[in-house]
Amino acid sequence: MTIRLETIEKQLQGAAVKLVSADEAACFADLVLEAHLRKAPRMYPLEDAVADLKVWAEAGGRELKVEVDKESVLLLDFDGLAPTLKLKFIHDELERRARRSGMAAVGFRNSSGLITLTPWSEGLARRDLIGITLFNGGTRCMVPHGGTLGVFGTLPLAYAVPTADKPIILDMAMSEIPFFQIKNAKDKGEALPGGSAVDRHGLPTTDAAAARKAGRIEVKDKVAEALAELAS
Repeated sequence: MTIRLETIEKQLQGAAVKLVSADEAACFADLVLEAHLRKAPRMYPLEDAVADLKVWAEAGGRELKVEVDKESVLLLDFDGLAPTLKLKFIHDELERRARRSGMAAVGFRNSSGLITLTPWSEGLARRDLIGITLFNGGTRCMVPHGGTLGVFGTLPLAYAVPTADKPIILDMAMSEIPFFQIKNAKDKGEALPGGSAVDRHGLPTTDAAAARKAGRIEVKDKVAEALAELAS
């Protein structure tokens, strides 16, 4: 299925504006689409954005809660909601506090998930701020050295540094390979890089299915269909 970038952005914005403010919806659509252009085909941020929109649409009255509000620190409880729809709110808070105090941090918990960190850092670089984003990367993805059972997350890290031209951007996992690479390799029947994974016996493997039972990956055309339905 072929679809124009302008159409995708309008659909993202149209679906999001039913759930958050118009400014927040525009920011969400802009940064998600930019992340998709940077990440695809290794990742599929549009698929994650559709999932985030569905979480909000089915929220049933749940809302963001502020747990800690200090001079340079804000801690939020998302109550199971997807944080990406609040990118603008969080960037606004970070900028306001950083301009006043020199630096600022926002943390959140109980969110529905966080797949790619690029929008979180890049959005701050656009405001002439250095953005650093950290995430535990889920649980039970990484096997400790000598172990047979996943214990740690992949611990992704992203930063963006503004320059006179385009910002310098890094987005990476601290594991040997990111978790989505295992999912992609299993889906395509490809081998993993040597020395990047172990099986349930703790032995090195290049078999993605042996390294980790991958979750279901949607057919990509269904993403466009779901997005059009949410935006209608």
